[in-house]
Amino acid sequence: MSRRKLEISEKINTYEELEALYRDCKDAKFRMRMLAVLQTWDGKPSFETAV
Repeated sequence: MSRRKLEISEKINTYEELEALYRDCKDAKFRMRMLAVLQTWDGKPSFETAV
């Protein structure tokens, strides 16, 4: 069974655009992945984001 890849069809240039996409998303798995990206963007270390 293959794993789904994380794909964003739109080009996101700002934190606010990604945050808006996160708020509007209905898919729980995709929201978790976007949250990890947002936290990393905020400067949270990757080992803390993974927890």
